[in-house]
Formats: sequence, C-alpha cells, structure tokens
Amino acid sequence: MVIQSHRPLPPTFLIVLPIHIIDRNLSPSDSPPQILPPIDRSPRDGSADEEMARNPSPPAKSKTSQLDAALHNIGFEIDLISPAKVNGRLTVTDSCCQVLIPTLSPLALPLMDGWNRWQPFKVLHGGISAMMAEALASIGAHVASGFRRVAGIQLSINHHRSARSGDRVFVEATPLQLGKTIQLWKMDMESGSEKGVLISSARVTLLVNLPVPDHAKEAEETLKKYARL
Repeated sequence: MVIQSHRPLPPTFLIVLPIHIIDRNLSPSDSPPQILPPIDRSPRDGSADEEMARNPSPPAKSKTSQLDAALHNIGFEIDLISPAKVNGRLTVTDSCCQVLIPTLSPLALPLMDGWNRWQPFKVLHGGISAMMAEALASIGAHVASGFRRVAGIQLSINHHRSARSGDRVFVEATPLQLGKTIQLWKMDMESGSEKGVLISSARVTLLVNLPVPDHAKEAEETLKKYARL
C-alpha cells in the first residue's frame, strides 16, 4: 500500500507591476525601445459643462429675501412697492399656523415629550398676521418718507375670519396719513379663494423722521431698486 503525503502548497503571491506602453513599431537597430508616457485623464476644456454641473452656482435671491428676511422665511412674496401701496401674497403653511415650544419651556405641558404645538388648530397664527401688517407698513412708510429710517410705535389688529393651512391670502398696506414725523398706515388681508372676504385688518403708526445709520445704507439701496417711485 502506497501512502501519499499531502503537504500544503507554498503560498502564492501576485505581484502587480506598473505597465508602460511601449512603441513596438521600432526597427531592430533602434535601441532602446521608446516608452510612452501614461495617458492623461485629467479634465480638459471640453469638460467645463460637467464641472459646472457638479458645482452649480447659488440661485438668485428673491425680492422678498433681500428686503425682509422674516417675511421670506414664512413664504411671503412681495409684489408691489410704492409710496402709495405695498402688497403681496402668502400661501398659509403649517409653520404659519403654530408656534413650537420645547418641553423645557415653562409654557409647555409637562406630560408631553418633544415639541409641543401650542396652537394646534391649523389656522393662520395671529402673530403672523401682525408681523405682515407692520412689515408692509414699514416698507411703505420708508419709501413715502424719502427713505428715512422708520420705527413702528403702535399696532392694532382685528381678526375677522380664519385662514387655514393651504389657503392663499393677499395683503395690502396703504397710507391713511403721511406726516413728516408720524405716518398712519392700514393693512387689509383678504382671502384668495373668496374675493372681497376680509380676514384681518390692522392700523400701524410709525415714526418717520429718524436718520438712517451707516450700516443700513445697503438696505436702503436695495429698497430703491424695487420701489416704484
């Protein structure tokens, strides 16, 4: 009986060497062979479009984002700016209908975790309506005063009907009195689906004889660009 011994084979190693492209069209007398350089795969001029697609330029800023960041954040869009009228529109979203308060706040209910919806009815929050009233009145007063600095000193607002999430509303501010020191503006908010239906109305009193500080000059120039004088 022949007993075969099974010994483990020695390990095999694969060695990868760099390969160069050799020009083999040389005659035997030519020596040494010519080694061609590696292929250059770096982007060329024709790939400019691909580079732009990978790194697109930032989108242009909207009118509202340049004039009033708070209005822009709630989705409000300014349409017209003039000394006699400022108007725009808003599609009511869930974020316009509620104020989120962390549970660590003393206003939050102690038995609820996470974030509490302090206004859960999904109707336009009254504070949003007041903010739009003062913002549009301030823009109009700033233009009507010859681009002097303005400051709201009194605001009163009445809520006549509710606007629900998904509704579109139109807001317009017009002057009632244009004095050199004090201006009075009114704001009307109407439903976009039912013509002539008033949702809110407000009155805003503004002081308009203040000097514009140097750091606010840029905002003044931006407003001049969009105002119809």
